[in-house]
Amino acid sequence: MTLLRDWEALLCTLIRTAIDAGELPADADPAELAYELDALGQTVVTRARLLDSDTVFAHARASLHARLTPP
Repeated sequence: MTLLRDWEALLCTLIRTAIDAGELPADADPAELAYELDALGQTVVTRARLLDSDTVFAHARASLHARLTPP
C-alpha cells in the first residue's frame, strides 16, 4: 500500500506543478486527476495484453490528450 500511496503522491505533486506553471487549469483537482491518470494506465496495461495493442494505445493517447489539454 505504501508504494501505491507514494505513486499517488508523486502524481499529485507533478499535477500541482503543472497547475502552478499554467499547463493545467487552475481549478483542476490534483487528487482526482491523479486517480484518472492511474486508472487509465492500469486499463492500458490490461487491455494491451488482451486486445490489439495499437488500438488500445491510440485510445489511451486520445484520452490523455483530451483530459490534459486546457479548454
